[in-house]
Amino acid sequence: MPHIRPRAFPPPGYAKSYLDTVDKTLTKTFAPSDQGKGTPAGTVVSDAIAKIVALIPAESIAAYQAIYNLTNNGKDPFFRAAVWIVLVGTPIWQLYATSVKKEPLAWDQAIISVPALLIWLVALQSPFLDLPKGWTPASSAMVLILGTFVLPILGWGLNLAIGAIIKPRT
Repeated sequence: MPHIRPRAFPPPGYAKSYLDTVDKTLTKTFAPSDQGKGTPAGTVVSDAIAKIVALIPAESIAAYQAIYNLTNNGKDPFFRAAVWIVLVGTPIWQLYATSVKKEPLAWDQAIISVPALLIWLVALQSPFLDLPKGWTPASSAMVLILGTFVLPILGWGLNLAIGAIIKPRT
């Protein structure tokens, strides 16, 4: 079965050619045709929230957005329970969606998807989270920025650790 979605981290022990196909930076270089639209040609832009969202299955983001909209912007008592289901289901879906025969399961990506989803919820200031009094959008931005640094390092460490333990499936 092919990947339903690509891996954010390469499987442990795979060739460098696989690493070359993974976009690790999520940056965009603007072409000369974009010049005059406020961005000089050759400018590289990296979006912090895009780096976090790349670690979260799109299905989890869509499920959260649907739940939020269907529960009167998170005011319904069902909202909290439904978001918990999304949080628990995210790593399970991630394992399924990235599964390919003869490749190890993407445990590192499944584990990283939960804190990435939580960081995204903090960035949105979701009503699911009981943020402390005095929490500001700047506080959310700081958590988001910290997450863009910490999550890839954590993913890399998990990839190494899991690669030492789990071998490719046969």
